[in-house]
Amino acid sequence: ASGTVPDDGALGDIDVPAPGTLELAVADDGGAPLYAAVVLEPADDATFAAVRGTFHGRWDECAPWLGPPHGGSPACNRVLVDPAGATVEVPAGTYDVYATAGPDHTLARQAGVTITGGETTTLAFTLSALDVVPAGWLTADLHVHGRASFDSSIPDPDRVRSFVAAGVQVIAATDHDFVRDYAETVADLGVGDRVRVMGGVETTQLIPWLDIPDEDLPRVIGHFNFWPIVPVPGQPRGGAPWDELVEPGSLFDRMAPLVGPDGLMMLNHPWDEPQSGRDLGYLRAIEFDPRRPIPDTVDGSRNGALLRVPGGGHRNIDWNVIEVQNGAGVDELVKTRPLWWSLISQGFVTAGVANSDSHGLTDASLGWGRTLVETGGDLAGFDVDGFDRAVRDGKTTGGSGVVVLIEVGPAAGPRRGPGLTPYRPSAGDVVAIEVRAAPWIPVDEVRVVTSTGVRVIASGNDLLHPADPFGAADVVRWQAQVPLADLVGGGDDWFVVEAGLPLPTYLDLDDDGVPDTGDNDGDGVVTVDDIEDPDDDSGPLRNPPDPARDATDDPRYLMTRVVPGAFPIGFTSPILI
Repeated sequence: ASGTVPDDGALGDIDVPAPGTLELAVADDGGAPLYAAVVLEPADDATFAAVRGTFHGRWDECAPWLGPPHGGSPACNRVLVDPAGATVEVPAGTYDVYATAGPDHTLARQAGVTITGGETTTLAFTLSALDVVPAGWLTADLHVHGRASFDSSIPDPDRVRSFVAAGVQVIAATDHDFVRDYAETVADLGVGDRVRVMGGVETTQLIPWLDIPDEDLPRVIGHFNFWPIVPVPGQPRGGAPWDELVEPGSLFDRMAPLVGPDGLMMLNHPWDEPQSGRDLGYLRAIEFDPRRPIPDTVDGSRNGALLRVPGGGHRNIDWNVIEVQNGAGVDELVKTRPLWWSLISQGFVTAGVANSDSHGLTDASLGWGRTLVETGGDLAGFDVDGFDRAVRDGKTTGGSGVVVLIEVGPAAGPRRGPGLTPYRPSAGDVVAIEVRAAPWIPVDEVRVVTSTGVRVIASGNDLLHPADPFGAADVVRWQAQVPLADLVGGGDDWFVVEAGLPLPTYLDLDDDGVPDTGDNDGDGVVTVDDIEDPDDDSGPLRNPPDPARDATDDPRYLMTRVVPGAFPIGFTSPILI
């Protein structure tokens, strides 16, 4: 009968085809070995069908399956490569094999590589550094998880290797309710000259308690990141204070002494979807309406909750940086933009940053998004307080693969970049804009955002489109000096510059001021027909799907081979006029 064991105990044989062995090496164009990531993709349908796998039907499907997607390297179809190289068993088949060291390097591909069972194949890749990041700026990912988080299981050595392989220079270690800084692992790997890790924490309330007017169920205040914090070995939560059952203002009161006067308190993914009945974003939890003013005093309104001083020190709105982009895609960014812009227009101005929120090697790629911070120095002279002051002062630009640099001032100079100190304009002032990206990252539009809306100022053939996506030429895609008077009118204002591909269309069908629904039925327009749950009045809002394996003409094709879910975007922090 089905499900019984034969009396003789013979269960039969399972025929497992012998894998091949793949030896990998990655070096720069001078021959020096690199940390990098190598990604395999089936090159034909037969290989795809033969090498697919899941973790007992859980997690995402991988093709090829090289290892569990939630663990260390190899994970799913991805391998971390050290300077000493890497060796991995690969199911027999034909693959396109990619190597990447992040968006400030070229992309390499070896197409149609045949792996034969029982045999060894050796591949060597060369990646060239690109002039994407200007001198005096540091690359950072300020929202990163490792094994100390309850929802991550990546080993510490692979977590730190992933920092270096992505080309990120500064990390804020922000595990859920636990402080750590990877100091021992960084020292063991000898990579302290390549990456600096600041201890930190992501506070993660789990006990519903927050009463919202006219709502039946209590909520939590969402997630916030805090750094730098020195871990305290042997203490509960690594020294992080208890964060349940308090409003943000009281939480800020507790955290301020730990991060110090220059430390950062970041509002994370402000409008992220709740999980397991727990809010992930504070502004969504209180139902903030970006179309309405924040009152002058606490008046019982949802927007007025931002001004409450629950512990006698900080207000609920007293974070000093906001996570505008969370992950490689734009699904969180398009929801956060109107919130950030509303706060800026009402005088609550903070820097906007981009982070990965990576929990492993496959859930969200480390360094996508990332933030560039203008410190005026290099990593060798890294100073935690100076770095954090630069972030607090809004000297940042961020995104996924696209770097937008702006300066305002006289056409002949000197000019200044983003920052929270208002700029007093003079006649003839210009905004100098430069957009940079590796040739394998598509850029087709430049947009300016002010208090009055969004305007495209360059598109299509206005921009440079590299002929060879695997080459090293044509990093600067667009540069111009635009009269300041053409971007902002008279009086006080602000502006942000964005670049990348045109954003997908998302609409606000539930009329709360935040986009909530995309073109889910694929008919080219967003209507109520795109609402998937008949009991809801909106949603879902998803990142655009990755191009299929044969959609090689899609501009996102190469980018999404190595960074699943990636959508090219860059944005600056504001310049206040």
